[in-house]
Amino acid sequence: MNSDSFLFLSNLPPDLPEDSRVQDSGLDNSRQWRVLILSAGYGNETERGLIRSTAIELGFTATVYDRPGYPVSSLSHSHTACVEAINHHDIIVALIDKKEGGALQLDQLPARLKMELQELGAIEADYNTRPLPSILQVEILAAKKKESQ
Repeated sequence: MNSDSFLFLSNLPPDLPEDSRVQDSGLDNSRQWRVLILSAGYGNETERGLIRSTAIELGFTATVYDRPGYPVSSLSHSHTACVEAINHHDIIVALIDKKEGGALQLDQLPARLKMELQELGAIEADYNTRPLPSILQVEILAAKKKESQ
């Protein structure tokens, strides 16, 4: 990975002895943990592929938005699908670099998702005087807020 990229991990279980992490994490022990790999748009395919391969080698199920298996409905806008995918994963890994991704298309989100993101503090109720966050920023904020609940 290039030097201006780094990873942000969220939704990880609390710091516990290695032999008790799965047992005490509250996660379903009967299945593999699911890792969602986020990044801003295109251009990070190599990095996403490396992270995905590493996660799979470690025994996780890994999901990336541009690969088969991403939990998306053709009836949903892509930004809705991206935010809702967080709920289907146990660990969120975000690749952050100079690209910020596209602005969140707030007008395309269903009302219930807007309200949920507002309650989480991931988006504001009014953007008349502020720039909209990018979809990657909203995904990270949503994952971070859900981690603390």
